[in-house]
Amino acid sequence: MKNLPTQIGTYSIDREIGRGGMGVVYKATDSRLSRSVAIKALPPGFAENPDLMARFEREAKTLAALNHPNVGGIHGIEEHQGLKYLILEYVDGETLADRLARGPLGMGEALEVCSQIADGLATAHDAGFIHRDLKPANVKITTGGIVKVLDFGLARAEPAHESPPTAETPTVGLPDTMTTPGTILGTVQYMSPEQARGREVDRRTDLWALGVVLYECLTGANPFNRESSAECIAAIFSQDPDLTALPGATPAEVIALIRRCLRKDGRQRQRDAGDSRLILEDAREAVLLKSPAEPRVSAITDRRFRISDELCRTLDRRGFDALLPGWEMRFADNNRESDLLIVWLPSIGGDHTTAAWRELLGASPYRMIAVCPVGMEPGVGNRPVVSIENQFALIRALTAFLRTSLSPRRVILSGFSCGSIMALRCAAGGESGELFDGVLTIDADMQESDCFLTRLFAGLDASSSIDVMKALHTISGSCSTMHEWLVLHQHMLECIDKVKADFSPLIRQGIDLSEPYDGVRTGQQSPFVGFLRDAIDHVRTVLCVFHDSAEQRRMIGEIRMMHMDTQCLGQKFTDKSLMFVPVPDHTGMMSTERLLEHLELIADAV
Repeated sequence: MKNLPTQIGTYSIDREIGRGGMGVVYKATDSRLSRSVAIKALPPGFAENPDLMARFEREAKTLAALNHPNVGGIHGIEEHQGLKYLILEYVDGETLADRLARGPLGMGEALEVCSQIADGLATAHDAGFIHRDLKPANVKITTGGIVKVLDFGLARAEPAHESPPTAETPTVGLPDTMTTPGTILGTVQYMSPEQARGREVDRRTDLWALGVVLYECLTGANPFNRESSAECIAAIFSQDPDLTALPGATPAEVIALIRRCLRKDGRQRQRDAGDSRLILEDAREAVLLKSPAEPRVSAITDRRFRISDELCRTLDRRGFDALLPGWEMRFADNNRESDLLIVWLPSIGGDHTTAAWRELLGASPYRMIAVCPVGMEPGVGNRPVVSIENQFALIRALTAFLRTSLSPRRVILSGFSCGSIMALRCAAGGESGELFDGVLTIDADMQESDCFLTRLFAGLDASSSIDVMKALHTISGSCSTMHEWLVLHQHMLECIDKVKADFSPLIRQGIDLSEPYDGVRTGQQSPFVGFLRDAIDHVRTVLCVFHDSAEQRRMIGEIRMMHMDTQCLGQKFTDKSLMFVPVPDHTGMMSTERLLEHLELIADAV
């Protein structure tokens, strides 16, 4: 890779950011979306082995659909001058290895880091992937406190690198196959016994590595580190970790977890990463109760708000569901200490566990919650089907509860795409003037073509899987870039997987959100005008941010002209309520960096 080009498609290479036994990684800039990415240069042998490349591409596509906040994302695969390049999510922050170089982590911090690692492992394991090279160097902690497991599943598809590894901990490469038993893959100090013997491995190999990483986080030392690789492997085979080296305050259940993870016999080893996460989270909460001053990497907590009978009496019976009384409305809370509270509404089908919104919560300097609309909860059976107006009433009730319990000085309601329209409409009802100090919309829907996904969901047959397949084909035909295809497919598949066979809540939400836009193609027709006017009448500060394209400027220009003639946006409207940012398309507005910039704008305004 000595002659790496300075440009690969739309990606301009900035600098090398990593090198080891499995290849070289570069930081690059995506000129279309104005975002940073990581590019991994795949060895030339890939292009010469069609079977290897085909399987790798299939695995990369599956991994790209994981979309979990604790798993580093895959954006696509590029080819340039006969070489293959993997386009990865660029994660800004330090590796866990860098953090451990300064010494062991505090108890609460170690448990939180490892619980997030376990969460990422659980999701990937459920999708059929094992990491095989989990180690601190493959874990990054973002500036917002999110822990990301990198290179997930890619090791299985990489042949050995031709040049010797330069990393301090040697990585053993895969010589000529992807998953053939008898070959060894991984970093020696973190290998399970079966992995070190070159035998076939499963998820229990990752659980072994999790135990090693947890031990290292607590003690600052790898339990099997020796002077040579041969001595490391011998220790893995025959020696138990020194559990007396763990801090005296280590909870008994955490010690037991490490012991189970590091059992030589895989049949007796900890089997499930999800169960490990629960153990670590419970232990961390207990530690924090005893030591509230303990620093935390991330404080995102999933919370619930019970819908009371009294609240149900205030709802519109035309959009009511008998499941609502006693139902628990879910939301994620970053627990940040701030006098500003931001209430975030996801786009259609999204919820409080959506990876992009979790990342935003972790990076936000303000107190922020992400609301899950009722009926969109992951992991539930029967779902209530609720009208959009009742959704708004429930969001306002939740906000009133948070105003009372948290006592923020200012509250901002915000959302992306159709979530922006929900924010405008929610802010215009009830006693919203007393609830919200500001509204921020990001690429709000303006015309019928903007409501692409909502119209797709609205048109589904609740009992037909064929309709779902048609919808996926429709998405394929509408996308102009690979990134847009990945984002839309990923979101659609997440929604389908979440609701399983019960599409009724998605269909209802799609109909309620898309109906006002039927046939709308001009600014003069846009229901956005009325939504914005009503929000401005109720809330002191409203800011609507749009990506900069000719079509967006045409729509906004038509609305401005109509306002000059008819005052259609009301007496309180000012030009400052509408602004463009230098992003060329809709998906580019979703980056955490961009979203934080928009939040700062509204925070300053209120």
